[in-house]
Order: sequence, then C-alpha cells, then structure tokens
Amino acid sequence: MQKIQFSKIKLCWIKDKVKNKNQILFFITCVFIELTSAFSQTLNWSSATRSGNTFTGTGINAVVISNGVTFGDGTPRTDAGSSNSACYISPSSLALYAGFFNSYTSSSNSHITTTFNFSNDYGCSEVSIVIKDINSDENYNTFCDVLELSATYNNAGTALPVSNIVTTLASNVNRSTSGNIVKLVGHNSSTETSLATNSYTSGTACANTTVKFTPPSGSPLKTITIKYRPAYGTSSSNAYYNLGTRPGAQYVSFGNLSFVSTAGCTPLPIELASFSATRNNKVIDLKWNTLTEKNNDYFTVERSFDGIKYEELSKIKGAGNSYSELQYETIDENPFSGITYYRLKQTDYNNDFNYFDPIIVDAEKSDISVYNFVYDQNLNDLSFEFKSTENTEVQFEIIDLAGRILLTKNEYIYTEFSKFKLHLNDLSNGIYFLKTNYGKKKLVMMNKIIIN
Repeated sequence: MQKIQFSKIKLCWIKDKVKNKNQILFFITCVFIELTSAFSQTLNWSSATRSGNTFTGTGINAVVISNGVTFGDGTPRTDAGSSNSACYISPSSLALYAGFFNSYTSSSNSHITTTFNFSNDYGCSEVSIVIKDINSDENYNTFCDVLELSATYNNAGTALPVSNIVTTLASNVNRSTSGNIVKLVGHNSSTETSLATNSYTSGTACANTTVKFTPPSGSPLKTITIKYRPAYGTSSSNAYYNLGTRPGAQYVSFGNLSFVSTAGCTPLPIELASFSATRNNKVIDLKWNTLTEKNNDYFTVERSFDGIKYEELSKIKGAGNSYSELQYETIDENPFSGITYYRLKQTDYNNDFNYFDPIIVDAEKSDISVYNFVYDQNLNDLSFEFKSTENTEVQFEIIDLAGRILLTKNEYIYTEFSKFKLHLNDLSNGIYFLKTNYGKKKLVMMNKIIIN
C-alpha cells in the first residue's frame, strides 16, 4: 500500500473513483477536509492497475524488471501471503522473491530493479518507503541481501545527492555510498564477500529499514530506483552462494510510500512525451503528445526559417488538467522551402509560459522515414528499417522521458532501404524515443518506443 499526502486535492482522481451514492458522499467529505489541511491518498498494491510487472496509480507507477533471476513465490506479488514462509510486509506490499539469483558476480548482474515514476506535483514530496528483511545468513554462507538506492529530481532527471537519501537502518544493516548511489548490505560491514576468516553480524531477520528521499527545495522528485541483488563475489570461494555457484533464495518487500508535500515546488505545467513534424505532400503535419497537464491553457506552435526569429503558426487549446496521455496536432499549409524550424510554446491560465526545444524539417527530404519497429524482449534488441534518398551518415539516439540520452550509435546508410538493430541493454519498462539525426542538413525525426 502506498500512502500519498498532498496539500491540495486532485479532483480528477476523486472523479475516477466515484461509483455509487455511498462513495460520492465519502469523497465529498474528503474534499472538504483536505482543502483545509494536508490530505492522504491511499493506493493499495493489490488494487493498483497492473500491466505485466508495471503497477500504476494516479500520478505514480512502479516498474519491476529483472536480469539473471529465477522468480519464486509468485513474484512480484502484492499481498503478504507466502508459500515459503517469507516475512513480507502485511497486509499489502510489493514482495520480491528471488529463488534464485542465478549469478554472484557483478559482470553477470543478477538483480531485480523497481523504479517508481512520479508525475507533476506528485513528485513535489518527501517520499519514505519501508523495506523489510535486509539481512544475511552467516552460518551457512547462503545469501546476503544488497540494495542500491538512487533517485532523480526535476524534469531534467538530475541525480539526487546521497545526502538527500536518509536511512533508518534495521539492526546490523550497513550503509555506504558511491557517487549518487546508497548501498545497503544485510550485515554490519560494507564488504560483500564472505570469507572463512571474516565474521560479520547479520541484519535482524524480518526487520524494517526506512528510506526517505527528499528533493532539493522547489524541485519535484522524478524517479526512485531500488536495485535488489545478492552480494557479488568474484568466485564461489568468496561469494555468498548455495547449490554450487548460485546464491541462495532470498527476498525483500516494499511497503507504504508516505508522501509529505514540500514547499515552493513548481514542476513544469506539462510533461511532453513527443513533438514531431512530418512532411505530407505539400504540407507539414505537426503532432505532439502530453503525459500530464496542469493548468494548461493553450499551446502555440511557432516556426522559423533560421532558428532565431520565430513567427506564430497556430494556437491549440490545452486540456487544463489531465493525468492521461493526450494527442494534439496542427498543419503548416504553407511551409518554407528548405529547412524549417518549429517550436512549441505552452501557456498557463495565469499567462506564464514555457518553450520546448525546436525540431527541424527539410522540405527536400519528403521520402525519408523510419518504420517496421520490432522489439525483442529476450535479447533487448530494437530492429527497424530506414528509407533514405541519399547516401549519408545517420546518428541514432535512445532518449528517455526526462530527455536523457541512454544510447548513441552512428551508422552510414544508403539510398532506398536499410535495416538496423540497436541493443538497448537493461531498459526498464516504459516510454522511450528513437531520435534520428539525418545527414548534413540535420533533419531530426522522433519515434516513440514502448517497452513493456
């Protein structure tokens, strides 16, 4: 269960939950109380909308991915039940049972990672999470729990400093830091290997550790990531292992997320998922998608022939407040010849505005396209085809919703059709973009990729 606190209410959330007369009366009462004080919103893990290993609620989702793991006990499960006598947080939690982690070395990277994503002012909070059962088994050298904690804040996805990640540790759980990562080890030393000459004291079984993530003043949290893995060694002689060279079965569970509103936090009024311009015969089709909107009055599409002086092309009414993906489009019926720059301006109800990065269209490249996307989940490979009108160099970039470049690859393409494959490594489930920088004239194309 996640408990979320805010200083102001989300009416759209209440509307979504109204189903009958009794509930209407209940939620109207909540609106009256909470507009005069902080309010709490409860999202139960077992009732959250689930798609595969993605759990979604208003303003937040949690995505679970893994590598080199044999799951057990119905992982990921969202109740406190267990066929293996695991001590999960009751009555509801996100329980992760590795039975087994299939490797013990960092190069093999056996792990389970949970990433929490926040939208708009749902990130304008100090967020606490309870983690249960970080410990080790020193008597039989079978396992040692290790968790790596990190977070990002603001819409640029800046890494949260480790000083802003505060931990209240269970007995004998050790904390250390490296860069922007906090590492928790399930015994009283930061050392992960277990040698016969070492004697560590295990963390208390079934105990709770609390972690609090605090964004800098005025900035919203964007993501929280918890990587759960075995203690890594270099061989079976110095690793926590069982059944030869495989770490023993182990588990943790994540309980309530408690949200306390932070003052002065001003997230961007909208989260822009994409903005594209495509030539369609003699006109330019301009399209953009938003993931969330807050007090969004209208959009202005502007154009320029030199990227410096812009003129207004059209205005499109915004949705005001929205927590679902929305699509917009307009047309430039009389585009410039050659290169044209387009940029998107967003204006609030109070006339505050924000610009997004411009995109470029070349009138001479009407037959260029990227298509036939195929994602191989087992190999983490993205295959696609490219139609070109010339022999030239192309740069492909994989970009996340925060605008971070996760992968860059340069290729030389030829006229007509070319086939390409990009290895995406361990991307979590979510929305990404393939950005294509084409040729000397810097034509830019954006294609959305959904991994689930």
